[in-house]
Amino acid sequence: MDTRQTPRRGHGPVRIGGASGFWGDSAVAAPQLVASGAIDYLVFDYLAELTMSILAGARLKKPEAGYATDFVGVAMKSVLREVAARGIRVVSNAGGVNPHGCARALAALAAAQGVELRIAVVEGDDVMPLLPALRAEGVREMQAEAPLPQKVLSANAYLGATPIRVALDAGAQVVITGRCVDSAVTLGVLMHEFGWTDYDRLAGGSLAGHVIECGCRGPPAGCIPTGIRCPTGPSSATRSSNAKPTAASSSASPPARAAR
Repeated sequence: MDTRQTPRRGHGPVRIGGASGFWGDSAVAAPQLVASGAIDYLVFDYLAELTMSILAGARLKKPEAGYATDFVGVAMKSVLREVAARGIRVVSNAGGVNPHGCARALAALAAAQGVELRIAVVEGDDVMPLLPALRAEGVREMQAEAPLPQKVLSANAYLGATPIRVALDAGAQVVITGRCVDSAVTLGVLMHEFGWTDYDRLAGGSLAGHVIECGCRGPPAGCIPTGIRCPTGPSSATRSSNAKPTAASSSASPPARAAR
């Protein structure tokens, strides 16, 4: 069965639910958002620099480790059947320093639950193979301007939203990345849906991604310079194709819908 989906681009709102802002965030968000029936996409952000270090250490002890295990064993385990049945698409940077390991674990979960799933992995953030060349070029540590340390556990570049968009364009139902910009899990969705290329909308989509990720810990609406307001409403992000991107949500807090 061909499960590829084409971008809607201009065919009504896109509803994005933010289920995680960090590794260790509340586990209730994903089930709440999926049960609401009001989302088209479920996005997860798990990574910070400390998290990457923890994951790199875990991979040293166990080669198949190195990803946010909660994404597979808790979040997706609880919603996978319903996500697949409803056609909800998932984007997550839970891959950490081992995105392929994360994808294999999710594929095993899908097989155990009898769910057919198209999983895409975004790679390219691991720059460990480049360290010798970077040292030879005289690249130094940014803060202290010291030489790069001889022993490095992990070295990763921040990827953007474009590879996520490409994966969604290709029909992936779940996109797993390594280190990417926190807002990219949302911006990639918006680029896929609406074909955005102009900087104004890309900037607005990035803002939406940051508010979706950390909305429940964000400032009052009046402190956000773009004028986002958060009246009571479903816990999902919405976007329409003919307006500037100002959508946001967070589920692990009182439900809110952002609008301009």
